[in-house]
Amino acid sequence: MIPLEEKLHCLNPVRLSEIDNLKLLNRVDKKYLLTETEFVQLSERVAKMGYNVLTINSNILQAYETTYYDTPNLQFYLDHHNKRLNRVKIRIRKYNTTGDIFLEIKKRVNKGGETQKKRMLLEECNIGGDKQNRFITKHSGLLGIQLQPVAKTNFERATLTSEQFMERITIDFNLTVIVQDLSFSFKDLIILEVKRAKDSGNNGISNYLKEKHIHPISFSKYCLAVAMFHPTIKHNAFKPLLQKLKTNFHGNIA
Repeated sequence: MIPLEEKLHCLNPVRLSEIDNLKLLNRVDKKYLLTETEFVQLSERVAKMGYNVLTINSNILQAYETTYYDTPNLQFYLDHHNKRLNRVKIRIRKYNTTGDIFLEIKKRVNKGGETQKKRMLLEECNIGGDKQNRFITKHSGLLGIQLQPVAKTNFERATLTSEQFMERITIDFNLTVIVQDLSFSFKDLIILEVKRAKDSGNNGISNYLKEKHIHPISFSKYCLAVAMFHPTIKHNAFKPLLQKLKTNFHGNIA
């Protein structure tokens, strides 16, 4: 069987330097969970619509390693669970293809679901320095908080871009979530995220997804990891997602 990501090789390649104007640090995000059949159909549509695929060293899949930080009482997780309009996510993400390591802060603000993202280049996977603390305080608005690593995720990502629609599509494969010494690897889960400029008037691929009755879903890799491996923590809001994953997708626990 041909790997699913091979379906994207027909797209025109684009270099990392060419998509700087599509970083979309202030944006609106929508996430979707796709079956393999839905992904194959979508790959055919994006080819017709003229999307490009990010290619680094001839590879269209880039490996990501992410460590998520939270307070001792998991306040960031609970803010997401409780649908707090203004909330924060703090993580260190390593981009294995380039070797870059970033401290990243994502803020969800009560402005039509807008996501603001700030990031700082690091030399190593550590947030304990004064410079990192100042960065966190400045961009999260949180002063003097105690942070600890809570969960990790590994996955491979393909990135599609379109200047016509002013949006970026990320497609994640082979997700593994890790909490302490427990992990779960999803075999056939495909996570699609459409990231478009806040003021973009053209929906691009979103119209196609709507036609196919593929609806956006609230999905957080970090919250999924916590909900799966912290059974005593509040997770009622994520039960429909957990049931959907159990019913439609498969994986291996370790």
